[in-house]
Amino acid sequence: MRFNFFSAIWASILATIVMTIVMYFLDMNIMVALGMTAGAEGPMILIVGGFIHLCVGVIFGFIYALIFEPLLKRLPGFLAGAIYSLLPFFVALFFMAPFLQSIEKIFGAEGKKPVMKNATPQPQELKTPQPGTSAAKPQDETPQVDMPAMPPQDVPTQSDMPITKPQDTMQPGAPTAKPQDSTPQPSMQKAKPSVKLAPQNPNNSKKGGGMAILWSLVGYLVYGIILGWAYRPRIKKTEG
Repeated sequence: MRFNFFSAIWASILATIVMTIVMYFLDMNIMVALGMTAGAEGPMILIVGGFIHLCVGVIFGFIYALIFEPLLKRLPGFLAGAIYSLLPFFVALFFMAPFLQSIEKIFGAEGKKPVMKNATPQPQELKTPQPGTSAAKPQDETPQVDMPAMPPQDVPTQSDMPITKPQDTMQPGAPTAKPQDSTPQPSMQKAKPSVKLAPQNPNNSKKGGGMAILWSLVGYLVYGIILGWAYRPRIKKTEG
């Protein structure tokens, strides 16, 4: 039998670590995504996410050493691993959503929402009174002061007020006042639209999803090449 247990573990761990480093420089942090899916917080995000990622890498390493390595034994190790890396790539591409849901169920993180620090308090909803019930009046917290009674004063009527006539005639030599136009004047300079660019997409192209798939394929190719190169199967002496 060609299967080597200890070599499979060593090659799987090494391939997973190298893959994680490469994908980190490609702005794809797998450990953080897995840790947050599992409901971890703080520094436990990297620990839990790294543990899950390492377990998945070892499982795929065992599958390679048990099944695919004997089938591809005539090829060099790194080439056989590169061909095998297409399997975990397509598994991650089509079955990532069910895998993340299973992680939530296993770690009991289903239904949890992450609590953000420095979060702004949400305004309280005002309850509208139901028909037929009297609405409660807000209490005034300012102290009430009794004001002294003022003596009544005579209010002048319209007949007592002096009548002023508008000046219909203008004095000679006085400049005429032009009426002000209340319509807003259009500005000569046009406002330039502000475009926010994503850090992973500085050219603002529509190939964000395609580039993410491409970088993921690169990461799995690195995993397969390192796995096939580092794995050493058991070879019998009678085997040529």
